[in-house]
Amino acid sequence: MKRQEILIGLGLLLLVVGAKAPTLPTLYHWDEMGAYVHPARYLMNHSLWEVLPKRENAGAFFGHPPLLYVTVALAYRVLGESPVVSHSVILVFAFLGVYYTYRLGRYLAGDGAGILAAIFLFTTPLYFAQAGLVMGEMSITALGVMAVYYAVRGRYLAYALCGTLAVLFKETALAIVAGAGLYVLLAQRHERGLARRVIACALPALVLAGFFLWQRLATGKWVCNSYFVDNPLFRPSAGAVLEQAVWVMSWTFLRQYRVVLVFLIVLDFAVRGRGAWRREYIAFALIVAFFVVAFWFLYFGQRYILPCLPYLCVGAAAALAGLVHQRAARAATGALAAALFVVAWYGHDTGYGAADYDLQYLDVVAIHRQACAYVEEHYPEARVAARWPLQAHLGDLYQGYVRRPVRTVRFDEPFDVLFYATGRDLSPKQLDELVTLRNRLTLERRFERNGKWLELYRR
Repeated sequence: MKRQEILIGLGLLLLVVGAKAPTLPTLYHWDEMGAYVHPARYLMNHSLWEVLPKRENAGAFFGHPPLLYVTVALAYRVLGESPVVSHSVILVFAFLGVYYTYRLGRYLAGDGAGILAAIFLFTTPLYFAQAGLVMGEMSITALGVMAVYYAVRGRYLAYALCGTLAVLFKETALAIVAGAGLYVLLAQRHERGLARRVIACALPALVLAGFFLWQRLATGKWVCNSYFVDNPLFRPSAGAVLEQAVWVMSWTFLRQYRVVLVFLIVLDFAVRGRGAWRREYIAFALIVAFFVVAFWFLYFGQRYILPCLPYLCVGAAAALAGLVHQRAARAATGALAAALFVVAWYGHDTGYGAADYDLQYLDVVAIHRQACAYVEEHYPEARVAARWPLQAHLGDLYQGYVRRPVRTVRFDEPFDVLFYATGRDLSPKQLDELVTLRNRLTLERRFERNGKWLELYRR
């Protein structure tokens, strides 16, 4: 490894750690708390073998592969249990994703393109927000771009290792290893070592298939995620698929100024034609297509397309390097694009939800902290009607929202005070019933920040 590459890597490390350090102590939020931190804490206090699927714990780990839970649990055991520790685990993956995006861009189009690609990725609002949250997408984004880098370099053992680790962190990494593996078999079919490449390409998928077969035999289910008991995993109709396809493509290619990345890639091909083409783009296109098309049909959350971003960033950086030859002009253009991404770090959406697609999740954490502190101070012995995640915030001390547990109940049970937000995940009938109930109560306090709000009612 060249000295210059090491220095750039250290610079990127300082950038990632310096920019994200203020968010490390942030209290646990929404899916990271329920789907990842809570199971990891269970592992921390029990045998790590408990992560393996079996009938008595079906659904405890939401049907996900084991490595993220084991990694966070081990970090808790070694360094102590706190948001700083678990968020630092994710920060390691965030740096690896940025660093290997630089290396991939550097391999394709030189140092300048590599640095631009890394900066584009880190400043993209979705990536920047997820770099501070304990969820599976950041780990497979990093391991995925590492796998792709080694695949295009012809280092098949390293590719197989990174790809296998990726699918054991989260199952959606299958789209990455499928795209990269297909690229290896198509683009490098005339090179030596076909059998070695076939084994390397097949290994991650075989390992993931083995995990799901084990889960099926051990639990009787292919999918052990309790959320999909009451919510559809697959889109129920052609109309729903079409509607979601438009949303997924819009979110992947246009939102949060990602249209700038797409514009640069398209402009490069329009101006330079075949001169803009690199055969490695086959892998990029396959990976992005597999993710996008899969989520036309499957349940979709905005963070799910995070693993696509390194390839859009590398493509845009390589395009800019090909279109603008003067170093100063290229740097200025790249800085302008990155500035647009930074402007979008903090959106101003209204409503109530996870908001983990940019830094608005900090608003939700803030109003939850305020609401929990208010109840703890004014109604410490009250029965509080609340939905998830406030139920968990009020009842679980490890989350840091309260100093002692507050009793929570369902909306159809006797209560003293009630938390009300919007009707997320409620049927129209449930929402009508809740609104009717609210109209018979007295509004005591409204907690609001940047369009996100939560109301506290008392009898």
